[in-house]
Amino acid sequence: EKHGARLRDSASVWQGFSDSRAALADLATSHKLIAMTNARRWALDHFEKQLGSPFFATFTADDTGTEKPDPAFFQKVFDFVASRGDSKDDILHVAQSQHHDIGISRALGMTNCWIERRHAQKGYGGTIEPERFTVPDYHFTSMAAFAAAVRESMKERT
Repeated sequence: EKHGARLRDSASVWQGFSDSRAALADLATSHKLIAMTNARRWALDHFEKQLGSPFFATFTADDTGTEKPDPAFFQKVFDFVASRGDSKDDILHVAQSQHHDIGISRALGMTNCWIERRHAQKGYGGTIEPERFTVPDYHFTSMAAFAAAVRESMKERT
């Protein structure tokens, strides 16, 4: 238990991926970003500050009472988005985990984007290997590449 508590508490000093802060800041200039994480609220509060507070809204396991890939987690976000006059069809779900995010977002009818950070490595790292692989709507190997594609897409629309 002692080692588990130390690991849990160490989240307060974990660093994000080097491209995340700039990519999220860029994306936040044109989109409302919603963080959806299985982390606890205290951990997300730390991560959010480290990332420059780019989020319009945040949802944690503490807020939803459940964890992804439970559809109930996603329903809390859908309800929030609906309360703002939008729908799940207005959401692009961007995530790294095939197990926690990409498979379930597809099952729920969402458009999704897989950030495959481990593209040059075998396995799924710290996330659970999915029962089956889900082909995403969009696929990038970094947040920087994703943000650049969004920026280019926005230019093409104007």
